[in-house]
Amino acid sequence: MLNKKGDFNATKELFLSLPKIFTVAMFFLFLIFAVDNGSKKNTDISEIESFTLKNTLFYSDCITIQENNRVIPGSIDLEKFNEDNIKNCLNNNIYGMKLSLNYKDQEKIIVINEAIEQQKVFCFDNNQLYCDNREYYIGQIEDSNNIEKGTLKIELTKLRRSTL
Repeated sequence: MLNKKGDFNATKELFLSLPKIFTVAMFFLFLIFAVDNGSKKNTDISEIESFTLKNTLFYSDCITIQENNRVIPGSIDLEKFNEDNIKNCLNNNIYGMKLSLNYKDQEKIIVINEAIEQQKVFCFDNNQLYCDNREYYIGQIEDSNNIEKGTLKIELTKLRRSTL
């Protein structure tokens, strides 16, 4: 049989441990909801893929000028700027691309994955397509040992669902 003092201590400890139990229970409920909600979320990485494709063009030896085995970022070698070279370099089959190089009152256009690229007329529907159109200033365009300046417009189109 417990005395009055023992009863008081047990009640006091139970009363003091209730907030701790409540806090731990809330933490576990929050953890369960956070993990469950995060696992159901559909993440679209089209922007990251697009960024990677463009960086591959600008910072690798795909189309850039090389001096002393060093790539010059933001430059274009016109001998490398052709459809076959870009296809081999990017190894891309999920994006439609249109590259428009403007320099010296000339325009050189390369289209890759034309069936996807032609879908860009539907870019108003963000649920069906990811579209990214940007124009870049190119400080060095090498045309048979002549250095020119110009712009490169990159139009990317990616199907979010199977619409072909």
